[in-house]
Amino acid sequence: MEASKNNQFEYNDIRELLLVQLEKLREISS
Repeated sequence: MEASKNNQFEYNDIRELLLVQLEKLREISS
């Protein structure tokens, strides 16, 4: 159970990082 919880946290962190990167790219391209 703990392992899957850790995976979930990692997934959420990666997703947030990707969203931040997308926002930066949008700012640059606009």
